[in-house]
Amino acid sequence: MNGITRSLLLAISFVGAIAGSACSNTSATATGSGGNAGNKGVGGTGVGGTGVGGTGVGGTGVGGTGVGGTGVGGTGVGGTGVGGTGVAGAATAGKPGTNDSAGGGAGGEAGTNTVAGAAGLAAVNRWDFNSLDGWTVKPADSFIPLRIDATAGTTLQVSGGIARLTVPFGTSSNTSLQTTAIQRSIDPAVSMSGLTLTLKLRWVSGGVGSVASAEGGFDVYLIPSDADWTEGVTGKGELTLGDRGAATFKQFSYAIPASDATWDPSSIQQLQLRIDSKYWLGPVFDYTTAVFEIDSIAQ
Repeated sequence: MNGITRSLLLAISFVGAIAGSACSNTSATATGSGGNAGNKGVGGTGVGGTGVGGTGVGGTGVGGTGVGGTGVGGTGVGGTGVGGTGVAGAATAGKPGTNDSAGGGAGGEAGTNTVAGAAGLAAVNRWDFNSLDGWTVKPADSFIPLRIDATAGTTLQVSGGIARLTVPFGTSSNTSLQTTAIQRSIDPAVSMSGLTLTLKLRWVSGGVGSVASAEGGFDVYLIPSDADWTEGVTGKGELTLGDRGAATFKQFSYAIPASDATWDPSSIQQLQLRIDSKYWLGPVFDYTTAVFEIDSIAQ
């Protein structure tokens, strides 16, 4: 019961008492009951939030372990000699590994080089005739006796990786051997001893006229000259009438000896490709201008 209701009940009781007193002169004791006590007010109970502090976890410091680099020795690689001797590559040891991390291990040991640089292969061992590359027609006055020079008018041209040699074999070839050659200087410090050189050559056209009695042809040589200008013997190739006009190149091999009693194959200063007209007594020959093509000379 609230306060207002209680007050009204008290007032009614008081008025009733007065009214009773007025209506009777008899003395009486008034009895009455007070109103019920009002309900207690109940205040809201505040609930404070429980603070939970975060548990701090310290990071564990882990020191980096320094690993020393292992030195690796450089491998010497021989340079390629161009008309000269290849130079072996220098052997250089690798540097020791370094340790930059705190608490790291010791640096690696210096590397060692156990591979020696190989001597470079001499460029003299191959010609593909993408250019003349030092090859020239041999001068007319430098042939050995008993050979008639056919060099006058001989031309050497290069196109598309092929060398074309045009040789004006004349009437002298019908009665004696006639020769022509192209040549190239070689570094005598470069040993060619023990090598086999391969020549790819073809007889394109001409060379033998219609008067010839089915005879004629050419002998082909690769001739090295040593430091004393002594010519070495390496073999002979042949071109016969059946080879003329062939679409493919004929292949000839020439073996340079490891040593020789008459010349020094370890000290060659010139190489020449020589072509001789074939001649012997009896047949009728009819030599004319001949055209040859050279694909390559290679080891």
